[in-house]
Amino acid sequence: MKRIILAVILFSVASLSFGCKPTLDTSSEESLKTSAEKVKNSLPKEKQDKFEEAMVIIVANRGMKAALSGGDGEKKVKEVLNGKTGDEVIAEAEKIKAEK
Repeated sequence: MKRIILAVILFSVASLSFGCKPTLDTSSEESLKTSAEKVKNSLPKEKQDKFEEAMVIIVANRGMKAALSGGDGEKKVKEVLNGKTGDEVIAEAEKIKAEK
């Protein structure tokens, strides 16, 4: 019985860890740089350039909007990016492009 429970626990942990994609951590400048590199490298080659372009679009758009309205542009960008996967960052940039 103990072996069955142990096997179920190990399988559950393994399943969760294999399905996890790296996400952006905006808690500090260094963690953002490190996590952005990990996120980028986790993407297929054909999406890596899109990810970099998406980061520029988000920083320029969301940061500028916040700054121009009297807010903290850097804080807004961090809020938008924190916890996002590469695909989510690309999707956010596509959303911004569609707004224009």
